Amino acid sequence: MAFSRLVEQQHLPYDYQLVASVAQARTLLKNTQLDIIISDYSLGDGTALDVLDLAPSIPVIVVTGAGNEEVAVKAWRAGAYDYLTKDIDRNYLTALPITVENALQYKRAAEKLRLLSGAMMSIDESIFITDLDDRIIFVNKAFCKTYRYQEQEVLGKDSGILWMTKLQNGNTRSVFRMQTADGNWHIGFYHKRKDDSIFPVSMSRSIVKNAAGIQVAIVGTVQDIAERLVVEQDLRKANVKLKEQCQQKSSLAIAVAQTLERLLADNNIKSSRPCDNSPCSSLDAARQVVRDFLCISQLAAGQYDLDLADTNLTQIITIALQPLLPLVRANNVDLIASEMNQHLTVRADCPKLAYALTNIVSTAMLFAPPHGSIEIKTNTSGDEVIVTVQVNPAPAGNHPRTYKITNPEESLEQLPWRSQDDYPLALTAARQLIEMHDGRLWTENGQQKTNIYFALPLAPAHTMADTTPAAISSRS
Repeated sequence: MAFSRLVEQQHLPYDYQLVASVAQARTLLKNTQLDIIISDYSLGDGTALDVLDLAPSIPVIVVTGAGNEEVAVKAWRAGAYDYLTKDIDRNYLTALPITVENALQYKRAAEKLRLLSGAMMSIDESIFITDLDDRIIFVNKAFCKTYRYQEQEVLGKDSGILWMTKLQNGNTRSVFRMQTADGNWHIGFYHKRKDDSIFPVSMSRSIVKNAAGIQVAIVGTVQDIAERLVVEQDLRKANVKLKEQCQQKSSLAIAVAQTLERLLADNNIKSSRPCDNSPCSSLDAARQVVRDFLCISQLAAGQYDLDLADTNLTQIITIALQPLLPLVRANNVDLIASEMNQHLTVRADCPKLAYALTNIVSTAMLFAPPHGSIEIKTNTSGDEVIVTVQVNPAPAGNHPRTYKITNPEESLEQLPWRSQDDYPLALTAARQLIEMHDGRLWTENGQQKTNIYFALPLAPAHTMADTTPAAISSRS
């Protein structure tokens, strides 16, 4: 009755319902949402403590009789927001609206705090909050996952436990600069986990101020950037590689244009390239340059597909050598295929691999002296077959020219292709075709011979047999 009169006389903006027992309160709370509960301590079938159990998320103001301070303390400890002590003059009612307003503000602040806390607990970034003495007072789930601490293990600890010490790793600094893929620079830091493992982080810090503008805490937001650094490093490498490829293509296009201009200017130049009749004209050589350039361009553009099948290596070699016979006869050079294992099988696109071998042997022709020979041999090493193209003998005292193709990433500018008689596109195309077959190409120089090698993986089910000598010669 006193509460109802207070609301009416002071025109308080309250919607309220009155119940006389814990049982009635239980029924009411099931069907009605309330902002505040005001309860006498003593209720016929229980106490205000029972009401606290029914509504743990609603602020409860407990009203006690005079002299019941012990009861008030018990209610406070049980979770009551506040308590009022009845007095004979009912002055406690005067304080009631203020207490209710404070309780409402508390509830709003608590809800906002729960929302912010839930947001910080659920985001992917690691968040920790320290007081002004740098002691950790809050961490979220992502922090615990990243740093591998349990929450109770870090609360109250100095945030220095997160930083790498200088003595921990002499090769690692606690601060570093990192360059992003777009070329910008950022500062990164090294932190350590509970197990002392080191990892790179990107970190920001924010000052928290209270309503009076006084600094009360510091929020740290941390991102583990180990994977990001790897990705950005890969992007930088890809950009460098792309730039190199563009430079190589430009150099390649210039070389092709210069070669074609020279060949077309003199249609009587003897060609070092194979053709169907005796020595080719420079026009035939120009066609071959275009063919090699087209092959390299298609390989670079990913437009050169392989039709792989288990193929006899001797068959590939035979197909590759047949177009060269007119050229070796004209140059008075023997072309010999010896020590051939007739049953070696590789996984290959037969026409394309034969084309690569034709280019290798025709390049070897550049180093073959008159009456010399070019010999093709095969042997196995582990799960590979190695094909040797050997030029011998070289003129005494003369170092044969050769191409250095030991590094697949090597710039074409390093190849000696400016000579009037050299056609480096042939060897470049061969190298790339062999690499598409998971093979590799390299050379050896010597006083008396020049060897060009390439290796290919053997097909899993290849059959081994005794080697059978075979020879193809321009003078046989």
